[in-house]
Amino acid sequence: MWSPYSTTQTFTQPLCLAPTQLMFSKYSNGDHKIEWTGASLFIKYQVRYRELGTSAWTTVGTTPGLNHKRLPASAMEDGITYEVRVRTLCNTASPTSKNVWSYYSPYYNYTPQPARLGQRQPALVSQALYPNPASKFVYVNLAGDMDEYMDVEVVDLQGKTMRRMNGMGGEVVQIHINDLPNGVYVVRVSNGKTQQNYKFVKQ
Repeated sequence: MWSPYSTTQTFTQPLCLAPTQLMFSKYSNGDHKIEWTGASLFIKYQVRYRELGTSAWTTVGTTPGLNHKRLPASAMEDGITYEVRVRTLCNTASPTSKNVWSYYSPYYNYTPQPARLGQRQPALVSQALYPNPASKFVYVNLAGDMDEYMDVEVVDLQGKTMRRMNGMGGEVVQIHINDLPNGVYVVRVSNGKTQQNYKFVKQ
Protein backbone atom coordinates (compact mmCIF):
# COMPACT_ATOMS: atom_id res chain seq x y z
CA MET A 1 0.00 0.00 0.00
CA TRP A 2 1.07 3.60 -0.59
CA SER A 3 1.96 5.86 2.31
CA PRO A 4 0.46 9.35 2.60
CA TYR A 5 2.25 12.15 0.72
CA SER A 6 4.82 14.20 2.57
CA THR A 7 3.96 17.67 3.74
CA THR A 8 4.04 20.42 1.09
CA GLN A 9 7.26 22.39 0.83
CA THR A 10 7.39 25.71 -1.03
CA PHE A 11 10.56 27.08 -2.59
CA THR A 12 11.42 29.71 -5.18
CA GLN A 13 14.01 28.99 -7.85
CA PRO A 14 16.02 32.17 -8.55
CA LEU A 15 15.78 33.44 -12.10
CA CYS A 16 18.96 33.36 -14.15
CA LEU A 17 18.69 36.23 -16.61
CA ALA A 18 20.64 36.86 -19.78
CA PRO A 19 22.70 40.06 -20.02
CA THR A 20 21.19 43.13 -21.68
CA GLN A 21 22.37 46.34 -23.37
CA LEU A 22 25.50 45.02 -25.05
CA MET A 23 27.92 47.81 -25.99
CA PHE A 24 31.03 47.71 -28.15
CA SER A 25 34.19 49.79 -28.29
CA LYS A 26 37.90 49.48 -28.96
CA TYR A 27 40.97 49.80 -26.77
CA SER A 28 43.80 52.05 -27.94
CA ASN A 29 45.74 49.04 -29.26
CA GLY A 30 42.80 47.87 -31.40
CA ASP A 31 41.49 45.13 -29.09
CA HIS A 32 37.71 44.85 -28.92
CA LYS A 33 35.74 45.56 -25.74
CA ILE A 34 32.29 44.01 -25.27
CA GLU A 35 30.41 45.06 -22.16
CA TRP A 36 26.86 44.63 -20.90
CA THR A 37 24.40 45.06 -18.07
CA GLY A 38 24.64 41.90 -16.02
CA ALA A 39 22.41 39.76 -13.83
CA SER A 40 22.36 40.04 -10.04
CA LEU A 41 23.24 36.37 -9.38
CA PHE A 42 25.99 36.06 -11.96
CA ILE A 43 29.21 34.12 -11.45
CA LYS A 44 30.63 34.63 -14.92
CA TYR A 45 29.52 34.96 -18.54
CA GLN A 46 30.03 33.25 -21.87
CA VAL A 47 30.38 35.25 -25.09
CA ARG A 48 29.78 33.85 -28.54
CA TYR A 49 30.23 35.65 -31.85
CA ARG A 50 30.22 34.90 -35.58
CA GLU A 51 30.44 36.77 -38.84
CA LEU A 52 26.98 37.77 -40.02
CA GLY A 53 25.61 35.23 -42.48
CA THR A 54 27.79 32.35 -41.28
CA SER A 55 26.79 29.45 -39.05
CA ALA A 56 29.84 28.62 -36.90
CA TRP A 57 30.12 30.37 -33.52
CA THR A 58 33.29 31.20 -31.62
CA THR A 59 32.67 30.86 -27.87
CA VAL A 60 34.85 32.38 -25.14
CA GLY A 61 34.50 32.61 -21.39
CA THR A 62 34.93 35.64 -19.15
CA THR A 63 36.80 36.29 -15.93
CA PRO A 64 34.48 35.68 -12.94
CA GLY A 65 33.12 38.91 -11.52
CA LEU A 66 33.52 41.04 -14.68
CA ASN A 67 30.75 42.43 -16.89
CA HIS A 68 32.90 42.75 -20.00
CA LYS A 69 35.13 40.78 -22.32
CA ARG A 70 38.30 41.86 -24.10
CA LEU A 71 38.97 40.20 -27.46
CA PRO A 72 42.25 40.57 -29.37
CA ALA A 73 42.18 42.80 -32.43
CA SER A 74 42.73 39.76 -34.64
CA ALA A 75 39.48 38.14 -33.44
CA MET A 76 37.32 40.41 -35.60
CA GLU A 77 38.06 42.07 -38.92
CA ASP A 78 37.38 45.79 -39.39
CA GLY A 79 34.43 46.60 -41.65
CA ILE A 80 32.83 43.17 -41.16
CA THR A 81 29.57 42.83 -39.21
CA TYR A 82 29.44 40.24 -36.42
CA GLU A 83 26.58 38.83 -34.39
CA VAL A 84 27.28 38.72 -30.66
CA ARG A 85 25.37 37.01 -27.84
CA VAL A 86 26.14 36.57 -24.14
CA ARG A 87 24.73 34.27 -21.45
CA THR A 88 25.04 34.17 -17.66
CA LEU A 89 26.18 31.46 -15.27
CA CYS A 90 24.13 32.06 -12.13
CA ASN A 91 24.58 31.06 -8.52
CA THR A 92 21.34 29.39 -7.44
CA ALA A 93 22.15 30.10 -3.77
CA SER A 94 20.96 26.62 -2.92
CA PRO A 95 23.14 23.87 -1.42
CA THR A 96 21.15 21.25 -3.30
CA SER A 97 21.01 22.91 -6.74
CA LYS A 98 23.74 23.28 -9.31
CA ASN A 99 24.68 26.62 -10.84
CA VAL A 100 22.67 27.21 -14.02
CA TRP A 101 23.17 28.96 -17.37
CA SER A 102 20.68 31.50 -18.65
CA TYR A 103 19.45 31.60 -22.21
CA TYR A 104 21.65 33.59 -24.58
CA SER A 105 20.86 37.27 -25.00
CA PRO A 106 19.30 38.51 -28.25
CA TYR A 107 21.64 39.05 -31.19
CA TYR A 108 23.60 42.30 -31.22
CA ASN A 109 25.42 43.44 -34.37
CA TYR A 110 28.92 44.86 -34.14
CA THR A 111 30.92 46.28 -37.05
CA PRO A 112 34.47 47.17 -35.96
CA GLN A 113 35.87 50.25 -37.63
CA PRO A 114 39.56 50.69 -38.56
CA ALA A 115 41.84 53.01 -36.62
CA ARG A 116 44.16 55.50 -38.31
CA LEU A 117 47.10 57.34 -36.76
CA GLY A 118 46.23 55.91 -33.37
CA GLN A 119 42.62 57.08 -33.49
CA ARG A 120 39.38 55.49 -34.55
CA GLN A 121 38.42 56.40 -38.07
CA PRO A 122 35.01 58.11 -38.19
CA ALA A 123 32.32 55.75 -39.40
CA LEU A 124 30.63 56.59 -42.68
CA VAL A 125 27.41 55.01 -41.41
CA SER A 126 25.91 56.31 -38.17
CA GLN A 127 24.32 53.01 -37.13
CA ALA A 128 24.08 49.41 -38.27
CA LEU A 129 22.16 48.64 -41.47
CA TYR A 130 18.53 47.90 -40.74
CA PRO A 131 16.57 45.75 -40.87
CA ASN A 132 19.10 42.95 -40.89
CA PRO A 133 18.22 40.34 -42.08
CA ALA A 134 15.95 42.03 -44.62
CA SER A 135 13.57 41.00 -47.41
CA LYS A 136 12.42 44.14 -49.26
CA PHE A 137 14.51 47.15 -48.20
CA VAL A 138 17.74 47.96 -46.36
CA TYR A 139 18.26 51.43 -44.90
CA VAL A 140 21.67 53.07 -44.60
CA ASN A 141 22.09 56.09 -42.29
CA LEU A 142 24.97 58.08 -43.79
CA ALA A 143 27.16 59.92 -41.31
CA GLY A 144 29.40 62.90 -42.02
CA ASP A 145 28.71 66.49 -43.07
CA MET A 146 25.57 67.40 -44.98
CA ASP A 147 27.66 68.58 -47.95
CA GLU A 148 29.73 65.37 -48.05
CA TYR A 149 28.97 63.29 -51.15
CA MET A 150 29.00 59.51 -50.70
CA ASP A 151 28.78 56.53 -53.03
CA VAL A 152 26.74 53.53 -51.88
CA GLU A 153 27.16 50.19 -53.63
CA VAL A 154 25.73 46.72 -52.98
CA VAL A 155 27.89 43.78 -54.06
CA ASP A 156 27.54 40.03 -53.65
CA LEU A 157 30.24 37.84 -52.11
CA GLN A 158 31.82 37.36 -55.55
CA GLY A 159 32.26 41.12 -55.88
CA LYS A 160 29.53 41.62 -58.50
CA THR A 161 27.80 44.99 -58.23
CA MET A 162 24.05 44.57 -57.66
CA ARG A 163 23.07 48.17 -56.81
CA ARG A 164 24.77 51.58 -57.07
CA MET A 165 23.48 54.91 -55.76
CA ASN A 166 24.70 57.97 -53.90
CA GLY A 167 23.70 60.27 -51.06
CA MET A 168 24.86 63.08 -48.81
CA GLY A 169 26.00 62.99 -45.20
CA GLY A 170 23.04 62.88 -42.81
CA GLU A 171 20.72 61.25 -45.35
CA VAL A 172 19.01 57.87 -45.01
CA VAL A 173 19.47 55.82 -48.20
CA GLN A 174 16.81 53.22 -48.97
CA ILE A 175 18.04 50.24 -50.98
CA HIS A 176 15.50 48.05 -52.78
CA ILE A 177 16.54 44.39 -52.47
CA ASN A 178 13.24 42.59 -53.12
CA ASP A 179 14.47 41.05 -56.39
CA LEU A 180 17.91 39.99 -55.14
CA PRO A 181 18.49 36.26 -54.53
CA ASN A 182 18.63 35.26 -50.87
CA GLY A 183 22.13 35.37 -49.43
CA VAL A 184 24.80 37.61 -47.89
CA TYR A 185 25.65 40.98 -49.46
CA VAL A 186 28.05 43.81 -48.71
CA VAL A 187 27.17 47.51 -48.74
CA ARG A 188 30.22 49.58 -49.68
CA VAL A 189 30.13 53.21 -48.57
CA SER A 190 32.80 55.60 -49.85
CA ASN A 191 33.36 59.34 -49.48
CA GLY A 192 36.22 59.44 -52.01
CA LYS A 193 38.86 59.11 -49.28
CA THR A 194 37.69 56.14 -47.29
CA GLN A 195 35.67 53.03 -48.07
CA GLN A 196 33.90 50.97 -45.42
CA ASN A 197 32.00 47.70 -45.80
CA TYR A 198 28.83 46.56 -44.04
CA LYS A 199 27.26 43.14 -44.45
CA PHE A 200 23.57 42.25 -44.47
CA VAL A 201 21.52 39.13 -45.13
CA LYS A 202 18.73 38.99 -47.74
CA GLN A 203 16.10 36.39 -46.90
